[in-house]
Amino acid sequence: MKLRILSQYYPPDTATTGVLLSELASGLRAKGHEIELITAQPTYNPDISAKSRETLDGVKVFRLWSTRINKNTVMGKVLNSSTFVLSVLLHLSVSSDRTSPLLIVSNPPFLPIVGFLLRKLRGVPFVFLVHDVYPDIAVRLGYLSPNGIVQSWWNSLNAMILRASSHIVVLSEAMRDIVAVKMTMAGVQFPAPRLSVIHNWAHGDFIRPVLKKDNRFLEKYSFEGTFIVQYSGNLGLFQALENVIDAATRINDPDFTFLFIGEGGKKTKLEKMAADYGLANVKFFPFQESEMLPYSLSAADVAIVSLEKGIDGLAMPSKLYTIMASGTPIVAFCDPNSDIAHILNVSQSGFVFQHDDIDGFVAKLKELKGDPLLLQRTKINARRYFEEHFTFEMALAQYEKILLSLKVAYR
Repeated sequence: MKLRILSQYYPPDTATTGVLLSELASGLRAKGHEIELITAQPTYNPDISAKSRETLDGVKVFRLWSTRINKNTVMGKVLNSSTFVLSVLLHLSVSSDRTSPLLIVSNPPFLPIVGFLLRKLRGVPFVFLVHDVYPDIAVRLGYLSPNGIVQSWWNSLNAMILRASSHIVVLSEAMRDIVAVKMTMAGVQFPAPRLSVIHNWAHGDFIRPVLKKDNRFLEKYSFEGTFIVQYSGNLGLFQALENVIDAATRINDPDFTFLFIGEGGKKTKLEKMAADYGLANVKFFPFQESEMLPYSLSAADVAIVSLEKGIDGLAMPSKLYTIMASGTPIVAFCDPNSDIAHILNVSQSGFVFQHDDIDGFVAKLKELKGDPLLLQRTKINARRYFEEHFTFEMALAQYEKILLSLKVAYR
């Protein structure tokens, strides 16, 4: 079958959403499907340039115009997203292909409007892939009033999109429950459109445990002999990373290194905090080249997963799966009833703390450093649970099944 995927981000842009969709697109193409990817010029990392049209791993990529303003500002996010949505709508309106189904991700959050319009005007089926639940996240983080006009209008728009969707995919069980309530309120009759949970993934052959003695990252940066507590990924507004700086102030021990790898809207704040406290054991590195990723992830003795308080179930950090694939123990700041907590508790691959429990976090780090057997057991559990639940092949099979069901339903 032919499938068109809509996403603002796609490699060489560095956003995780784009990387995941590129892997999904390439996997479906390898299964024999014709895949067309409609995206924007790089805006997550606007210093990168890319061709307007090219074929990557057999996937036809169309990069449309949009503004490329700093994404770390509200105005930049809004303008980049809005102009991309308008470009997609224009592109598909004049396209000679008026029937092939769409897979539309929720980033940017108004992109599914395109699917709604094409479904109503032309009967085009579309799968709505919910990476983040809006406007709920914006409300929880204080950007929107919970009873305001914008929030009410946005929920009404989402209701129309949910009713029009041929299938809805969410990233976790808690997210499924939240979206199911929204679907019920929108008057959607189950089981059509169907709602599925497909967790994100990692490539286990590429992201794998690497022994310390063989670790190129440790050797390159002379980190041998230190206990590394690492956060790797987007240093964004949804991550409660100030907790890690607070923990570093309480430990302040040269035998511990607190390492942040990545970029994002919160990086400047974190760097200032570390400088103000005079923390020599806190380091900041940029995103690493892709071939270094297995080594940088495995360099950590403990990896951090953190979401701002109140957004559990509204987003699911994809870094969880790559960390587990690397066989690294996880310490998570999240709600104890969240999906993250459930996965870590069932797999015995990590430890969960409330956002304000810095003392508990510090005590666990010291315990892990002093108990090599506990650390090793947790590492083994992480990799084993990943292999049993979160491989790319498992996710690909689930997506292909959904897409082939659309072909049967709409042929």
